[in-house]
Amino acid sequence: MRLLLILFLIGLTANSIHAQKASNPLVPADYGNRQEIGVLLGLGQNFQSGSSYVDCEGCIFEDGTKFGITFGAYYGYYLNESISLGIMGLYDDLGVSSSYVEIESVTPINSNNGEIPVSFRHNSEISLGYISAAPYVKWDVFDFFSLQAAPSVSFNTSSNLKHEKVLLDRTVTLQNGEIVQIELRDYENYIATLQDGEYEGINSIRFSLLASAGFDIHISKRADLGASFMYSIPFSLVDENSDDFKISSWRIMLKFSYALTLSNWEAKKF
Repeated sequence: MRLLLILFLIGLTANSIHAQKASNPLVPADYGNRQEIGVLLGLGQNFQSGSSYVDCEGCIFEDGTKFGITFGAYYGYYLNESISLGIMGLYDDLGVSSSYVEIESVTPINSNNGEIPVSFRHNSEISLGYISAAPYVKWDVFDFFSLQAAPSVSFNTSSNLKHEKVLLDRTVTLQNGEIVQIELRDYENYIATLQDGEYEGINSIRFSLLASAGFDIHISKRADLGASFMYSIPFSLVDENSDDFKISSWRIMLKFSYALTLSNWEAKKF
């Protein structure tokens, strides 16, 4: 009987505390956990690891880089004052460009001196577009500084591979001292396009990890501006037939967020 009385008093006290909290004018009843939506824009660089190939025997491209862009939107839900979960929907431009120079023996059409060593530059231009879904966990280390990690699954939406061969030596001095101008068939303005079309054999699905660290600035009760540095770590090959060909990237991300609902701790601040 005494135990029942104690339990009754505990329940009555807890209910009274809850009622006082709900009626506290400093914390409106419609406050709960913060929910926010936002838009993202990122600019940076893509860079290649491994080797990529084209439809040319012995043509191998490495160390490719290219300017890249990322944009999208996100939704986030705060579990408490410092931890939030959410999901990002992104579009990524993940192309790379690379080149190398080789010396090749050719027979110019206007020379009677047989083969002549000539320098060429091979250019590879790979354009790739992906849409991604990336659920994330974010830790607000301080009120203005946060860390975030997001596993990402991406689907290829567009691809193109262009391979050009550029004649670098326009004139050559022969052994007899004669200077001849080099002219080659199938070269327009000293450039021959050997391949230009869809990237054959590309993996349609790409897995990666997006890690970022950034800052947020409160511009109003519900709106924030933010900037972060995001690094993409790829787990998938671009092409299974390549030699460990992957594309990583870094971005300077800018964001604007708007709170759909505010939190109890924010109510105390404002």
